[in-house]
Amino acid sequence: MDNKLYKLMNWPEIESIIYSECDSPQDILGMHTAGQNQLVQAFFPNAEYVNVLNLSDDKTYHMEKVDEEGFFACLIPSKKSFKHEYLIEDKNGEVEKVPEVYDIIPQFWLSLLDRFKEGTLYDSYRYFGAHVTEIKGVLGTQFMVYAPNAVRVSVVGDFNEWDGRVNPMCKINECGIYALFIPNLSQGHLYKFEIKLRNGLTFLKRDPYAFAIEKGENDASLVSLDFEYENAKYKRSRQPKNLSILSLSFDDFLKDDDFDASKFVFDYVKKSGANAVLFDDLSFCKKIVTKYGKPSLFCLSSKIKEDDLENLIDALHKENISVFTTIDLSGFVPDDCGLRGFDGSKIYEYDDREIDSLLSFNFDNLYVRNYLLSLCDYYVRRFCFDGLCIGGIDRILYLDYKRNDGEWSANMYGTNENLGGVEFLKHLNSIMHKRYSNLCMIAKDSLVSDNLTKDLSDFGIGFDFKLHTGFTKEVITYFHYDSNERKNHYNELFELTLGMYCERHILALLNSQFGCDEESFFSFFWGNKEDKLKNLRLLFSFIYLLPGGKCLPVLKDVDDKFISFLKFLNSFYTENEFDDEDSDSFDWVDFADSGHEIISFIRKAKDKEFLIVVNFSDAPFKKSIEVKEGAYREVFSSSLSKFGGNERLSLKSKETKVKKNNASKSEITLNLNPLCAYVYEKIPCQK
Repeated sequence: MDNKLYKLMNWPEIESIIYSECDSPQDILGMHTAGQNQLVQAFFPNAEYVNVLNLSDDKTYHMEKVDEEGFFACLIPSKKSFKHEYLIEDKNGEVEKVPEVYDIIPQFWLSLLDRFKEGTLYDSYRYFGAHVTEIKGVLGTQFMVYAPNAVRVSVVGDFNEWDGRVNPMCKINECGIYALFIPNLSQGHLYKFEIKLRNGLTFLKRDPYAFAIEKGENDASLVSLDFEYENAKYKRSRQPKNLSILSLSFDDFLKDDDFDASKFVFDYVKKSGANAVLFDDLSFCKKIVTKYGKPSLFCLSSKIKEDDLENLIDALHKENISVFTTIDLSGFVPDDCGLRGFDGSKIYEYDDREIDSLLSFNFDNLYVRNYLLSLCDYYVRRFCFDGLCIGGIDRILYLDYKRNDGEWSANMYGTNENLGGVEFLKHLNSIMHKRYSNLCMIAKDSLVSDNLTKDLSDFGIGFDFKLHTGFTKEVITYFHYDSNERKNHYNELFELTLGMYCERHILALLNSQFGCDEESFFSFFWGNKEDKLKNLRLLFSFIYLLPGGKCLPVLKDVDDKFISFLKFLNSFYTENEFDDEDSDSFDWVDFADSGHEIISFIRKAKDKEFLIVVNFSDAPFKKSIEVKEGAYREVFSSSLSKFGGNERLSLKSKETKVKKNNASKSEITLNLNPLCAYVYEKIPCQK
């Protein structure tokens, strides 16, 4: 070795590169001025010979192999540095041109760093992860990751034979952010982060901010082009007061490649008269690892094409139909290549206990809160959603969620409330409402609560609505019983309505609980096919006639009569503009007739009043109901022939009569068909 070159060698630093323990490779590798010369050092473990190519004059300079592991160096007589590449020859004599990686070192600006530490970098997805970009006239991909406990982080992929020694990342500040810009690397390349700990343990991790995952059974992150976020200027209109939502799971609709899900969904929603759609599962965030890939919260399922989704959302918006999506922010899949123990420490997780095959997020960590806030911001900005339905609320709010004694610790006040989770949800609602006008934030919750939809100024959590998933389980359980058994569970049905005005709520039946095809959905109802259809119409009618927003599933195998039935219910609910927040708009008439399984109540809307009567039994019944004096005209029956039943709408109004045992009160006598809901509009007496 040339003596002059030998004296410039910093052997401890060279060993840190060779043994892949260096967190500042930019200080060693690449071109550095050394007096009147340029010292070039590079590490190529599989190279036999390496030359430096001056890109301005095509001159080459031979590099000396100063260590057999693959460390090369040369001293070039030049006062100024110059752009260069490497010509690498392997053992087989094949030559490859490789760009210099350490000429351009990404920066994380001080203003961003302050926001990052404070947990207020709400668009962190624009900086972290992999981004195809041009820096100083060079096109390539910039990688950035947060791994404060790592000794060294490398980018590995199909471009460097997955060798963590080749592209170590630069630690660009002391808080633990690593970055690297690799020239000539663009869309379509596979990559992961290789992380090395102080104890020498080395492992691979997917990018927490990956926008795409390779298809198939493997799980590498995929470099993809950024969306032009500045072009996302969709203006949201104010959400309708009476929300009528159709929910769907793309998993149910994309099982068959030849099924045009977008067209079916658009036609179904438009014909049904609903004013909103709720997507149930756009990402990989599932409770199990599937053959389609492993979880990445920022990317869509590989079965969903972004262009198709964008076109569907645009088409729905043109019809003034709002589009929401569900995001579960409570936890993540605990596979070894994901967020679990990401840098050898628990950055993301609360502890190691798996609940429902998920690990809970650590909401006391400001970075985790910022990560999840950024996730929500990404989906709203990227796809122009009108609202987000936040799942896993119970797990976020309570430390003892599905935990036994000894498996959780009380907060500083000695209660089970997750103070970090509460603060996160308040922050989320505050920021999302400020950043996006008219955005609708929905809490997907199964508990009876009274502060989820209270304003932040009123010590609430600030959601616009609560999606009452507990209602789904309880009402479906009731409808699963046959008529004789229902009598024993009548009180449970009544209890469903007790918390109606605790929150601004949405009554929900979700696809995720039973699927969208006729067979799986109908399996929850007793009886033959005709009974099941009657129960289905009865259940949907009951939900639409109670106070609260509506969220019902898109059903794949229903006919035009059922779509017509849905359209009537939607029109009745939205056009009458019922005030679901006003307790005076609802009055019980009779909820004590458990022997006959019949309930009745009044719904008031502006200058209209409706009598609702529901027969949950499978037997016809003649019933007298105490009501205000007047006449009542039938406007709806769930068993009308045009909806698939066998009734015709009565054209005659029914006059009230004086009650036999109380002359000061009036009553009306009705003939009720089995498994049927009725609506009667109160009109002035005709006599």
